[in-house]
Amino acid sequence: MNKKLSIALVGLLTLVLLTGSAFSAHRIEILRAATINGVELKPGKYELSVADEKTAEIYKGKKLIVSADVEVQPLGGATAGSVAQGVDGKIREIRLKNEKVVFVNAATGKKSGR
Repeated sequence: MNKKLSIALVGLLTLVLLTGSAFSAHRIEILRAATINGVELKPGKYELSVADEKTAEIYKGKKLIVSADVEVQPLGGATAGSVAQGVDGKIREIRLKNEKVVFVNAATGKKSGR
């Protein structure tokens, strides 16, 4: 009985660890009004969650504000901890410590920064 319980717990822990590795969350701060997929984000602190390096979700507290298609890329020479925003107010990318989250325009399949 104890052996079966131990095997079940190991399986559950493995599942939790694998699920956690496909999902990452980061705190971000937006300094001026911005938009993602037509949704306005007011200046303030948000949480950015990225699942499977393809979908980003922006939360304010526990409330989902917007979801968008993204590409996760190496940071390269960009400044970590910054948000790249176009003159039109659209967020092009969010730069984290070691990577950047580039927002993709779902209608054209192109990066929104192009």
